Amino acid sequence: MASLHSLPYLVALATTFSIVILCSLSLINASNDGFSVELMHRDSPKSPFYDPTETPQQRLANALRCSIHRVNHFRPTASFSTNALESEVVPVSGEYLMQYAVGTPPVQVLGVADTGTDFTGLQCVPCSDCYIQPDPIFDPAQSSTYKTVPCTAPQYSLKTIIGCGHDRSGVINRKGSGIVGLGPNSTSLVSQLSTSIAGKFSYCLVPFDKANDTTKLNFGTSAVVSGPGAVTTPLATGEVVYYTLTLEAISVGPTKITSTSAKAAGGNIIIDSGTALTFLPSDLYTGFEAALKAQIKLAVVKDPLQSYSLCFDSPQSTFKVPTIIAHFTGGADVTLSAPNTFLGDETISCMAFIPADSIAVFGNLAQVDHLVGYDFVKKTVSFKPTECTKA
Repeated sequence: MASLHSLPYLVALATTFSIVILCSLSLINASNDGFSVELMHRDSPKSPFYDPTETPQQRLANALRCSIHRVNHFRPTASFSTNALESEVVPVSGEYLMQYAVGTPPVQVLGVADTGTDFTGLQCVPCSDCYIQPDPIFDPAQSSTYKTVPCTAPQYSLKTIIGCGHDRSGVINRKGSGIVGLGPNSTSLVSQLSTSIAGKFSYCLVPFDKANDTTKLNFGTSAVVSGPGAVTTPLATGEVVYYTLTLEAISVGPTKITSTSAKAAGGNIIIDSGTALTFLPSDLYTGFEAALKAQIKLAVVKDPLQSYSLCFDSPQSTFKVPTIIAHFTGGADVTLSAPNTFLGDETISCMAFIPADSIAVFGNLAQVDHLVGYDFVKKTVSFKPTECTKA
């Protein structure tokens, strides 16, 4: 792995936030116009949050609980501000972690890489009401490159904004030092770096149980998704809050279920790196579940933890599914395998899709082993089937 590569970042003050710090990223590949960094799943054996005492059933329950909590983040009634300086620095249910360093001398930070958040920040001392984190809390007073910026300072004069949280408390026992916002709005890390990364970033999510492998987060020319098998779909237009796509239909073998919500303006499903499960639009879910029951010739069993609605009597290691295709606008057909659609243990396999209440989300399990690219200039998302452990 390459040595730390320093990039200048400014951080601004607003209410409980302050900043201006030097940040470093651990690079695994770099060139003049593109670079990549490592991500790890929080439940990977390489993660500091890995709990070897957790049973597979407990991890199933955790995935569901955290995904439901995560979707609440997207609800219109949830606390959200387009002014990133007022956003929370709480990585409550992110999935993939990114290590970087802030300050001079550098202090290591393990932040959640999150496409559903537009703010990049970390906890800082003094911290009167903060969630527990494994790393020392960043002390701005010990950094020679720190300074306070008034909240009235124009954003164009700040370069890249990183927030310092002094009074925040978490609500879930999934911990990290901070959050790295990869969302579509102007205050996210990728938006602020847009001109230097040609408006592109991508990732290839490795299954969390691959102990010796890490996910790659790519920027600039390293993020181009092209070649055989690559498909592209437009991002929804209009007010941009999250990366929203239009899922027109979903197929299970020969059965194709068409969505009526696909005709609505603004798209019908959010694509998100921080939600494990997929929350399928309600007009697709019923037909999707029925098609799976009809085509998978195995006994349907109850989830012992009563978390999932559809489970089959088969260990995940040998479980097979019909060909499942998510049909996005523009002819972007994304084929999903068993690891994309089911979670399980040594006895049962449970569907990792649940019906959406009001917010539909294409979760990260469905994205595993796909190179997923975001293009700010063309306003598109691309998918390419890829064995991410070898990418």
